[in-house]
Amino acid sequence: MELLLSANFVPKRTLLLAYGFDEETFGYHGAGNLSAVLHSRYGDDGLAVVVDEGASFEEAWGTVFAKPGAAEKGSTNVEITIRSPGGHSSIPRDHTSIGILSELIYLIESTQYPTRLYDENPYFTQLQCGAAYSPDFDPKLKKLLDQRLVESGSGVEGNGHPCAKKSDTLALEAAKQGPEIKYLLQTSQAVDIISGGVKVNALPERAQAIVNHRVNGSCLNFLTSLLFASHSRCFLWPVHL
Repeated sequence: MELLLSANFVPKRTLLLAYGFDEETFGYHGAGNLSAVLHSRYGDDGLAVVVDEGASFEEAWGTVFAKPGAAEKGSTNVEITIRSPGGHSSIPRDHTSIGILSELIYLIESTQYPTRLYDENPYFTQLQCGAAYSPDFDPKLKKLLDQRLVESGSGVEGNGHPCAKKSDTLALEAAKQGPEIKYLLQTSQAVDIISGGVKVNALPERAQAIVNHRVNGSCLNFLTSLLFASHSRCFLWPVHL
């Protein structure tokens, strides 16, 4: 914004700059109050577009991109709790609740969500800008992008459809650029919190883990739950839970 002002840029519409201070604690006092003030001032549908701070500037394919935040992945946390009978550790069972939870976590981390670039994903637009204006744009990526644009323009339910079943070759190729791009196109999963056990000589009666997901696309909230249910059925039957 300071660069635009120094260049004597004059916007055609009113531009509002709003700064919160408590984003990491859910924004109740910052963004929550800002939202109420803006709504009281401008009413329903009073703003044409809301833009997040975004990712600043990025150099890709020999071109510098200014990237305001126009979308954000969803977030969901899955809490897993394993309960099993207690007892003394001198006479253990083959699997304690902590051991069972550990194996389930291994199964979860061994199975990643599909990599898919939906047409409404802003990165789809960035690829189109890169293909048009970047001198070093990957020819293979350009070919796959052109194929996708033909699919999208024809109305065919291709890989960019939210519930497409085929693997997305464009997304898989784009994801090779690194994890920063990969997780724009894929639901992430991270086991961030784990707890269990109260005493070294007591079998743990309860173990718990919380898995954070940043959800990609409109079908994957359902798929997140479905994948966890599938993991649980496949794993917990053999240990008789």
